[in-house]
Amino acid sequence: MADIKNKIFKAFLQRYQEHHRNVPRSVPQILRKDRRRLVVLFADLGYTNGAEIGVRGGDFSLLLCQGVPNLKMICVDPWARYGGFSQERQDLYWKQTCEKLSKYNPDILRMTSMEAINHVPDRSIDFVCIDGDHGFDSCMLDIIHWSKKVRRGGIVAAHDYGCIPNINKAVDAYTLAHDIRSWYLTREACATAFWVNP
Repeated sequence: MADIKNKIFKAFLQRYQEHHRNVPRSVPQILRKDRRRLVVLFADLGYTNGAEIGVRGGDFSLLLCQGVPNLKMICVDPWARYGGFSQERQDLYWKQTCEKLSKYNPDILRMTSMEAINHVPDRSIDFVCIDGDHGFDSCMLDIIHWSKKVRRGGIVAAHDYGCIPNINKAVDAYTLAHDIRSWYLTREACATAFWVNP
């Protein structure tokens, strides 16, 4: 596992030529700009199986499909009424997602993330990008259960670290409980926290 972490960390340094910059808890920020750099990283690492939890209109899933060669993508979202989003709005987002991604033939699972875990074998994907329900319990469950779907040495990513306290708490708790000492943030106000799956 240490060799995999070193290889990925070396890829960060070579690809982005970024020195360590400490933030609270000494988490180095390696990626410049935003989570779109993760797409480049996944392509560089030769990943071919991934999932996004919380898809909305499909914009980030589209970037992943366009930027990662031969990617088999799983898109999970219930597209149900949520917060300030009406059912009509969610139905529109679902339609937009299906249209945007149609040529990439992803598995679009219109269900909750906890329903979808039953459709994905453990250790079967290279990465997961979590951006679903932002409540603490929901985020914690997504991280716990979807991490099991990612192979050892793959990447678990959680969006909105730094701007939604529940995300911060869930990521902090999970990485502490699992002794994940090296994890990273994209450089943006609502960052993506990510780490190598042990």
